[in-house]
Amino acid sequence: MAYGMPDAAPVWQVEWLDEAGYDGIALHVWNDELLDNLQQVVASDLVQSGQFRVFGIYFPYDRDHPRHRALVSAAIAIGAEVGAPLWISFKPVDAASAEVVSLLRELCAEAAEWGSEVVLYPHDMTWCLDAETSLELLAAVDRPNLFTSLHLHQELRAGHAARLNEVIDRAVPRTRLVSISGALDPAAVTPGSRDWSDVVRPLTDSVYPVDGFVHRLRAAGYAGPIGLQNWRLPELKIGRRWRGGRPCRSAIGSRREQLVRAVAVLVAGPTFPRS
Repeated sequence: MAYGMPDAAPVWQVEWLDEAGYDGIALHVWNDELLDNLQQVVASDLVQSGQFRVFGIYFPYDRDHPRHRALVSAAIAIGAEVGAPLWISFKPVDAASAEVVSLLRELCAEAAEWGSEVVLYPHDMTWCLDAETSLELLAAVDRPNLFTSLHLHQELRAGHAARLNEVIDRAVPRTRLVSISGALDPAAVTPGSRDWSDVVRPLTDSVYPVDGFVHRLRAAGYAGPIGLQNWRLPELKIGRRWRGGRPCRSAIGSRREQLVRAVAVLVAGPTFPRS
């Protein structure tokens, strides 16, 4: 999963990621500037042609932010143009359950009007920490277009390393999106830390056996896309080798080589990165 490159215009993000071997991108939206970036990506020729996809729109929703309610509705509408669901986490962590359920029902109704879906993003330090909590929320909201997602780094942060097979088997029937990343040994994982280097690392630098996670997903029947996390991962960013606002071909080539080496760790079916 690519979170984009902040020093590049949105259209160049799409072109670079396509050349580097990705099938698509998952974009953040939490302010007007990022919403504008989303609009530009959706309007790009590669996305409009279907060659390059927007797999999801990650929105870290904050109840107390004055613009988030309007922005999340706009993100749903823009994403629906290209089949990209809203991918949402929720703050504050002490919000009442009824409040979260009510908001999600509203968003599911909006998404349904566009023929779209809402996908929960379980995330450390948010209201919904892990996939199993998200399944309880799915049951409470009770809407057919609400799904969840599975993230290796978040499940490790939740302390589920020893029972990931059970978590996967329970979650897969209602899972739309998955992400993976390299990670340290589970004993070295630090829940609540803002330093994500314990669970977001290059696949080729992983102590945790990521291939086992992916094989279990496939065995449980998951056939959807798998994203490669690159949050604050310098090995999967372009750096500053640019010409005229776009990356040099040397940057594209070197990053593609790293991407191919990483994906070769898995050989487990379709992923966001295209090897």
